[in-house]
Amino acid sequence: MLSIFLANILKPIHKLKVDNSNPPETPVKPKIFGSYCIRAESKLIDENTNTIDILIKGYDTKVDIMERVEKLCKSKMKARDGTYCTEAQMCFLGDVRNCDGHIMMFEKDKSWLIPPPFSL
Repeated sequence: MLSIFLANILKPIHKLKVDNSNPPETPVKPKIFGSYCIRAESKLIDENTNTIDILIKGYDTKVDIMERVEKLCKSKMKARDGTYCTEAQMCFLGDVRNCDGHIMMFEKDKSWLIPPPFSL
């Protein structure tokens, strides 16, 4: 009699099931606030070949980096006939080292150019 009683009590314990048998979802990371960097990018395009002559990228925590990149591209456009600048594109990045307002220029052969002082 005791064995039947224990069997009936223990039976539901072995058959416990959850409502949802799917594996647990990965928790969503909470949104964070704090350090960020803005990258602005513009291209100086050759009108004849439709290729990139100069790629200009700037990194800063201030939105005015877009204006500074566009200004630099337009100054290079005036120095090179038959070229035009693309509209600067902005991208928000996470915490990036050296996000201090510097601007880099790359020639089409991937060589690095030093931008003029007004852009620094």
